Order: sequence, then structure tokens, then C-alpha cells
Amino acid sequence: MSQRGGLSKVRCLAARKEPDVEIDVTLSEDGSTPLWRYVIGITQQVRGYRQPILRFEKVWNGNTLVRERPDAEDGAGMT
Repeated sequence: MSQRGGLSKVRCLAARKEPDVEIDVTLSEDGSTPLWRYVIGITQQVRGYRQPILRFEKVWNGNTLVRERPDAEDGAGMT
């Protein structure tokens, strides 16, 4: 991501403080019925290097949520 200018080049220019970016990808065979859906939320450190940080991750198979993070295995969270 840093080769393309970092998270600052992806997010909305009107976002000034602690911007979050969400990426939502849906896979389907016929273009209407989702087989899989993958969503992540990304933010970046406010100070220092401004490293991207994964805030959440969700995966659906059809309409069933099969994975959501952070979860209990992640402890205090992903941030």
C-alpha cells in the first residue's frame, strides 16, 4: 500500500481525523445471488509512520456470517 501513497490516497479527502476505509467484495456466479462476501475495515495510526491497521474482518457464505474478527481468539482486538 505504501508504494501507491498509503491509506491517505484511498480514503475520502474530506476525512480529516482518524479516517476509516472499508473494502467490500462480493462473489457470485450470476451477478445477483452472493456466494461469498468479504468485508474489511482499515484505519491508520494517527502519529508516527501512519501504519495501516486492520479494524475488523467479516466473511459471509451466502447470507450466513461465517467469520467475524476481532473475536475472543484475538484477545484485546486487532488494533
